[in-house]
Amino acid sequence: MIDTKEHFQFAREDIAMEKGLLKVSLSIAADLPYFDGHFPDNPVLPGVAILDATLWVIRSFMDRDEIEYSTIKNAKFMSVVKPGDQIDLTIEIPELEDEWFKCSWCCGGQTVSELRFSISGC
Repeated sequence: MIDTKEHFQFAREDIAMEKGLLKVSLSIAADLPYFDGHFPDNPVLPGVAILDATLWVIRSFMDRDEIEYSTIKNAKFMSVVKPGDQIDLTIEIPELEDEWFKCSWCCGGQTVSELRFSISGC
């Protein structure tokens, strides 16, 4: 298992909360272990890394390492994320407990991934 905390570098202070949205910019480092073997001549960030990094942002903001996904309702990966990409990550926090978190990963103004999920451990 890859330690997300060690590899996606940002500080809790880097996470902005604005009108129910968490926002943070992530630089995708070329040395992320997620790229090992995925794919050697054309590295692409796998979907599991997007899920891991999204959860790590929520854990960091809430200061709760025990938070996990309880349900991933939808995960769309529309475009590849490559080493060196600058990602603008936005997570919409639901107002009600039974609503879904919504997340988008954007690179250069283009949405590369969208997620809908619920969490447990809050």
